Amino acid sequence: MSQNTTLLDQKLTIRQIRVITALVTGASIEEAADQVKVNRASVHRWLRKPDFRDALDLARKDAIRLAFSKLDQAVSEAADKLISLTKSSVESISLRACELILRFAREHVEIGDLLVRIDAIEKRINSPQ
Repeated sequence: MSQNTTLLDQKLTIRQIRVITALVTGASIEEAADQVKVNRASVHRWLRKPDFRDALDLARKDAIRLAFSKLDQAVSEAADKLISLTKSSVESISLRACELILRFAREHVEIGDLLVRIDAIEKRINSPQ
């Protein structure tokens, strides 16, 4: 299945697409079957079919991408809020915000250093000797 494939590109029935939507939004197999008014055995049978499973996997990946996109925005908003709290007139709030910013900066640098070290180790392991 290509990266640009959507659920509508799949050879699925409307009921199958509705079941996939229900499953992706947190319904159990039984709940999805009940919501869409299909037999539970049908859903279990569909789940054994590669095309249906591929479409379900695609829908789950799309849902995860959307969630991470929302989190990316929230991270930016949280950073702005934390920065604004450094100017709080309440000293304990200002100090705590500064402490968090410094801790996050240190952790960011440490993770960057670890990634460089891991990359160097992987290059050593994978290089012909």
